[in-house]
Amino acid sequence: MAMVVSAENVIVRVAPCDMAAQDAIFETLLKQTAWAPDRLQAIAATFLEKPYFLEPLGEGPEGDYSEEPLYRADQFDCVTYVDTVLALLYAKDLETFRQNMLHVRYTAGEPRYVCRTDWFTDLEWLPAVRAAGWIEDVTFTVQDCQGVPIAKLAETMIDKPNWYRVRPLKMLHRLPPVPEGNAAEQLLATLQAESRHFAPIPSTLSYLPLDTLFDAERQPDTLLFDQIPSGAVVIIVRPDWPIRDVFPGFPEGYGTNLNVSHLGIVVRVSGELLFYHASSVPQKVTVEPLVHYLQNYIDSPTIKGIHVEQLRQGPGMLAPPGLNCPAR
Repeated sequence: MAMVVSAENVIVRVAPCDMAAQDAIFETLLKQTAWAPDRLQAIAATFLEKPYFLEPLGEGPEGDYSEEPLYRADQFDCVTYVDTVLALLYAKDLETFRQNMLHVRYTAGEPRYVCRTDWFTDLEWLPAVRAAGWIEDVTFTVQDCQGVPIAKLAETMIDKPNWYRVRPLKMLHRLPPVPEGNAAEQLLATLQAESRHFAPIPSTLSYLPLDTLFDAERQPDTLLFDQIPSGAVVIIVRPDWPIRDVFPGFPEGYGTNLNVSHLGIVVRVSGELLFYHASSVPQKVTVEPLVHYLQNYIDSPTIKGIHVEQLRQGPGMLAPPGLNCPAR
């Protein structure tokens, strides 16, 4: 995933969102998919072709820094797409869907910008979704023909304080009237000052190496791919991805290196793993064979493999614990 944002460094103007209309969409979707033979695929396919937009969700009209809606069905980035699909999958009605979105998107389920989980997948998003009871790590269960796990470990230091310190104006999303001039700069300074609440934290993530999943002729090892379960979150791993100081579209870089750049959901259909994801490349929610997607990155200098989390059976309605959310 290349995070595509406008080159223009100005506050993003948010269009008002009709949440009653959004609720009607999700209520209908819940009813339509309630008895689908493969409910996960039915939900994932519902959003195909919807446009890609970086950070389409926020804290609503009461948000301090982003007034994008808490949930929506009309545009996605990779994390909010997976959030929405899983929140629907484990929902019995609209209210549990809403609660699910809060539980996976925010530490302690509290809708505050500084409590979001979606920026640091390995450090915050994965623990939140695991705590909800929805997923479990199966990366180390994938073994070669001799029964040896093939997984490796990606390691980096998540410098969350510096990430806040270099936030650009365009990462603020505001309803009209959008702050301008000194008001915009003051709002940005307030956001950047949130850095005081955090400290750098090391993060480690397991992954299946591409150079093991594919042979020298770029052909997939079917023994290994057959062990990746249908109904799983697949995460694209870039060990210690060096974007702290230089990253396209961000004037001062991203502020921290990362281990993760993208994620989606896989479903096995007629023996083939299909990868459903919101991609910044075609700029939409799309689906393609996982093997074909990964073959595009075999020679990537930074993409080295995939982390796999199998979806668990049954509803997981537990709110995740607080994971580093500053006090008010």
